[in-house]
Amino acid sequence: MALSLPSFLKRRLLLHEARRALLGGAPAQALEHLGDPCLGLSPEADRLRERALDVLCREAGRARAAGRESEAERILARVALQDPERARIWRRRLDGEESRDERSSSGLTPEAESGIVSALERLLREMRAHDSDPQQRARRSDRPPAPEPESESDGVPVPEPAPDSMNVNVAVPESASSRPVRFHLSVDDAGEFLVVCGAEVVFGHARAERADLPFLADLDARHARILRSESFHGGPGWRIEPVRAQRIEIGGQPIGPEGALLCEWDEVRLASNLGFRFRVPVAASGSGLLELLHGAECEGAARILLMTPGPAGRLRFGARRDRHVPVRGLEREVTLELDDAELIVSSEAGLRVPGAGAGIDSAGGAGSGADPPTSVRVPCPPARRVDFVLGGGAAGRPPFGFSIRAVDGPASGDRRAR
Repeated sequence: MALSLPSFLKRRLLLHEARRALLGGAPAQALEHLGDPCLGLSPEADRLRERALDVLCREAGRARAAGRESEAERILARVALQDPERARIWRRRLDGEESRDERSSSGLTPEAESGIVSALERLLREMRAHDSDPQQRARRSDRPPAPEPESESDGVPVPEPAPDSMNVNVAVPESASSRPVRFHLSVDDAGEFLVVCGAEVVFGHARAERADLPFLADLDARHARILRSESFHGGPGWRIEPVRAQRIEIGGQPIGPEGALLCEWDEVRLASNLGFRFRVPVAASGSGLLELLHGAECEGAARILLMTPGPAGRLRFGARRDRHVPVRGLEREVTLELDDAELIVSSEAGLRVPGAGAGIDSAGGAGSGADPPTSVRVPCPPARRVDFVLGGGAAGRPPFGFSIRAVDGPASGDRRAR
């Protein structure tokens, strides 16, 4: 008599096989594993199923572009068995009908859409002109700007706004020559994070000292870049593209030189020994999270937070799992917000900064005997390590604390030229 596996073990085995099939470029096989009834209520299975269907639809698009009509239709028929609506949308997209449908469903006349796009183009030009003003840059930061790129391929391209589409992605207006702000974040009960804030973040080899995210892996000196983008339909997001002609895979499928928009739970492979999983833990925040895979580290951290400046990119610590930094048992949440060259740290529990010195401001309470402040400003990156302790702790438990410090090396606060 054949032995049957326990349900929990069978689910784990099926999910493992589905992930391996996806990474091996076999989305149809992954769907077969995910079709088992025991995975019917599994959120992880649903996410993998979405990923597999998305990969199949992209395969259909490539087959249609290569003139293999029957293959594209066969793939979409396979998708229709799982998600008829998705298959219908992709058929219309490949037939060239989607753009017309989107334009008619927007409720705007072509003249109105043209006027909106023209206004946005003017706004982008004004913001770029503002960023190029040396006096404005000096007021914004007392750090010297990074040197001009040696060649066009090493510089940051400034995307031009699309003249005939409302669903364009444009880089966030930010000085093209400035390097990202980087700092270490160490959190009790959560571990170490590398926080990076910039419109463009470059992956590369550690020994070349030319990358914002350096790795000891099979990478070029400047291998790939992640760009912060804004979509008029989808809001803020992140996209990845090769610096020149490097191979990048998402879900086991190579992407082109134009790059690709990163989606929740995307698994990206930059080299045979380097990959990461992309997350957007807080839907209301424009900041993302990279979870390095297979034991990889960057500057000693296995998790990288891609921080967006301003209130829209606040990083949040909390007891819930849908937080940038989940901390079990944390009663009051903590937020980090980058405001120009300062980091605003806030918590309703109150914050104490042992040994706080010059350059650290607080609000919400001051003086001997007063409640601890609920908001503290520190230079970012700080000249030295800054420790924070939440005011008061649960009975019988040590107080919760975390710290920030600059990243040693050329990409830290001194911003030396490379």
